[in-house]
Amino acid sequence: MTAITVSLALVAAAAVFGLLYWGGRSTEQESMIVPVGTAEPEPLPSPTRTAQARVTVTATPREAFIPKGWVSYRHPQGFSLAVPKGWTAVDDPERPRVEIRGKGSNGFLWVEWATPENPQDDQVAAWEELEKTILAEKGLPGYRRIGIRPLTYLGRPAADWEFTFESTADGTVRVIDRGFRTADGRHFALYWRVPDAEWSRDLHFFQNFARTFRFGSQAPGAEGRAPAPERSRKVPRTENSPGTP
Repeated sequence: MTAITVSLALVAAAAVFGLLYWGGRSTEQESMIVPVGTAEPEPLPSPTRTAQARVTVTATPREAFIPKGWVSYRHPQGFSLAVPKGWTAVDDPERPRVEIRGKGSNGFLWVEWATPENPQDDQVAAWEELEKTILAEKGLPGYRRIGIRPLTYLGRPAADWEFTFESTADGTVRVIDRGFRTADGRHFALYWRVPDAEWSRDLHFFQNFARTFRFGSQAPGAEGRAPAPERSRKVPRTENSPGTP
């Protein structure tokens, strides 16, 4: 059974996104991320304060505040999030997934999405079921669970799955994989993967990604068009490794 076949089987079994097994290399389209607006954004406020990000779209309570030095990126699939300025977004040609990475971290973020036939609301149960399949298939060398924790994310039931595994390229790596289902029935996963030794230093990247992620009508500029990329070119994929629920 091929790596991709195993991945698709896991996704179907869990009714959400799953950890994806990849082998080999491929070429993908890389595009520079561009901001929604041209003004310098404000830092994220504390939970007890209110503020407005200075972007060209009209600020409303549904919009995310953009950290200083980050820009807002909107994907054609209708979700948006803030990313560090200069990072790149690469759409996977074989899966509904975009990879976001750039200077300043050896980690990367995968955003994945799907609309399963039988949506799963219990994200903890979905992760636990997928974990059993991964262990049975021995899909992740040296896999060790750190925790699977329920939470409410953007007003929806969600779960964070944290674990480590051994990567040929990076040694021990650590992952946090946040799975949730939107009101329209789509499943999303935010998968942050970084060398274990750099976990604490780079956790703020995932925190900002998760804090600023919006989907559907919540996303800034939902009524307009996504920003066009500054440039695009073919590049070799740097690594193929696990993914999301």
